[in-house]
Parts: sequence; C-alpha cells; structure tokens
Amino acid sequence: MTSDGEWRGKRAFGVREPLPRCGGEEGGTRLPRVLREATSFLLMDECVKTEGVFRVNAKAVMVEALREMYETGQQFVVWKERDTVLCFPHWREGEGDVGVEELEEKDGFDVHAAAGLVKMWYGELRDPIFPQSCYQALEKFYGNKEAQLEPEQLLEMLRPDAEWTILGSTARRILRMHLLPLLSKVADFGDWNKMTASSLAVCFAPALLRGPDIEEDLKKMAILRRLLEAMITNWKDHLAPALETDYGKFEDGLRLPEAISDREDPLQEDDYVTSPTREAQMSGITLMDNDASASDPQHEGEDDDDDEPPPLPLRPRTFSAVEEPRPSLPPRHRSSTIADIPGSSPTCSPPNGSEGQVKRKAAPLVEPLPRYSMVVGPSHQAPATLEHIPFYNTVEEPIEEAQELITDPDLPRYHDVMPDSPHRMTIPRKPVPKTSPKGGG
Repeated sequence: MTSDGEWRGKRAFGVREPLPRCGGEEGGTRLPRVLREATSFLLMDECVKTEGVFRVNAKAVMVEALREMYETGQQFVVWKERDTVLCFPHWREGEGDVGVEELEEKDGFDVHAAAGLVKMWYGELRDPIFPQSCYQALEKFYGNKEAQLEPEQLLEMLRPDAEWTILGSTARRILRMHLLPLLSKVADFGDWNKMTASSLAVCFAPALLRGPDIEEDLKKMAILRRLLEAMITNWKDHLAPALETDYGKFEDGLRLPEAISDREDPLQEDDYVTSPTREAQMSGITLMDNDASASDPQHEGEDDDDDEPPPLPLRPRTFSAVEEPRPSLPPRHRSSTIADIPGSSPTCSPPNGSEGQVKRKAAPLVEPLPRYSMVVGPSHQAPATLEHIPFYNTVEEPIEEAQELITDPDLPRYHDVMPDSPHRMTIPRKPVPKTSPKGGG
C-alpha cells in the first residue's frame, strides 16, 4: 500500500503471470492462492454435491468482497456451507486450525461465492485461454458439428511438447493443472449437483473466450462449448493418463506450499497504471517540466522564470526602401512616406522598430451609382449634380406629389419636349384599306 492509502499492483486477478513461480530449487509454477483455497472448499464432500454449483450465481457484493480480500493480501478468510467450514490460514505454526464452528452461515462465504470467484479469475485473465488469434483455426479444425472430436485431437491441443497447437503454453498449463481436473471432478458428482459436462461447458465458455468483438465471440461460443464438453468427458480416462497426470497430482497442487514465501501470491506491478515508462508516456513532456521543481528537491528555491518555455520568434516582416513619388502621378495622389514626416530620413529603419514602414494611402471611396429614377425624370425639373453626373432628384418627393405630376394635364409630353431627338423612332404602319359598303357593286 502506498502513502496515499491506495493499493498499487495486483496479486491474483489480471496479472502478467497468472501462475506464480515457486521459490524452491525446481523453479516451477504453482496455482495462485485464490484458486488453491476456493477450489479446496469447492471439492469438499458437502460442497461438491451442492445442486447448481457453477450455474447458480452468488451475490455480486460477496464475490467483489472476496476479490478485494485476495487482491489486497487478506490472510484470514472463512468459508462456510451449512455444517462445512474451512478457514484460512490454518497453516500458522503453533496454532493449528482456527475454531470458528460457532459462526453462523451468514458470517462465511458459501460454495456459490467460491464458484463465482473461480469463474471471475478465468474471466479476468489478461490473455484469455482462447484468444482471438485462434478463432480461425478453431473454426477450421473443430467447427464441423457432424465430426466427432477424438481424444487424439484433444491431446494434441493440450500436450506441452506439441509442435503446433492453437493454444499458448500458459493456457495449456492452466487447463492441465486446474480447470479440466476441477470440472471433471464436479461432473463425477452429477447425480447430486445436476451438473453434466455439457452444462459445465456452458457455464465456463464465456470466461474462456473473450475478444474485442462480441458478435464474433458469440459465433465461436458454440464451437468452444462442444470442444470443452469433449475435454471434460475424456479427461479422466484418456487425456489425464496420456499427459502423465491424475487426480492425486491435482490434489497435491491444492495443498499448502511448504515454502512460506509461496503461501502468499507476490504483488505484481500493474504496468498499465504504475509503470514508470508508461507514466512517462502518458504524462508527456509538459507535465514533467511543470512538476520538475516540485518533485526534485534540487530545484527548490530556483527562479521560476528558468522553467518557462522560450518565447516564440517574431513574425518576419517585409521592408522596402522609400522611393520618390512617380512623376506621372499628380501630387495629390502621392502616398505619404517617411520623408514627409518631419525629423525623419528616407532610409529604412532596423526591423526592431516601426519607423521603417511605408505608409500607404487609403483606398479611394467609390460613390454609389445613381438610381434609374434619379437619372431619368421630368424634364421641367432642374437637374442636380452628383460628381458631374446630371440626374433629376425625384426620389425624395412624396408619393402624392409624384402622382400629381403624372396626372397633371399641363405637363409637357415627350414628343413636345424632344421633337428632334435622334433617339425618337417612328414605326411605319400600313394604311388600313378602305372597305366598300355592303351591297355595293
């Protein structure tokens, strides 16, 4: 536990090495404490005969409490199912078994909590037993529903020295050391617990097959259930003898290790959270620079300005020498330059100041064009002038006055005002023929 009261690292669930290494001279692997104690309680005569074991779900609060106890290294765990009680640690030298027979059933964890804890351990493996990389081979070699799975096929998958198999070495070791012997033993008591090899395969398949695509997992789930059922059925008579193991070796793996250092699982650093390399990648350079003075005592008392990032370079500007005004332009169009400013010289100043900038004249204003009704109006009105453009200002007059001008009978007509206009056009018309009265000859 760290100074802030939080646990860093893991002991049992989702660790890098699911099978801890033994501290003895052999240097082999062993079962973790959580599997060793939960399985020992499950295989007791009163517990293994419990109906619906691995099928009936325990309370989620109880399973989470158990997980926290084993993850944090809690040393005292009480298992109780009716009259069957199992206490850990019973290995304390000089004390023997802890007498807790007076405890009530609600004070201990029952068989369904132990079964749920075992399924949780398999479901939270960092590398699942059947990873996504074996999906294609799983469907190719074991996807035919009509073909019967022979023990030789299953043995080739589980053999430790197999030349090619769809499972990894750690997954094969876990199946041989714990899962298949456990499920085979539970299936032997199927007359009491009503759990067959098929029902056990249905309960454990979701924990063994865990990929990123849920739909793809569901498609491969039927193949895995069929494959796991065949392994459980053939384990006792065919697979275990061929792999040179038996139930006695399985029980030996559940016993308390002789070495005291092996009785508790080592605390493995969670590299996804506490690894220095990963934290450096996640935090970034900016965070490290800002926290350098606070975390490193050597930097205490130093000026904070030294840690500030350097300023950005100035944006480059374009400077040009001042030229004389062009002779073709009139003086009023010449732009103001530095030479026109009193006390200035027609030389370009250094880039650090603003004296060397050439001042440009403002863009000329563009007068809006007059409206059509303002240009073409009654001829009797006096024309107005807008920048030497004649027009007749009739827009600002009220509408009633404009209407009176239109209906005024004394208003001169167009042909009277402009009789000799070259724009006047006359359309020749054909004279209408004269018609004779009806009946004329």
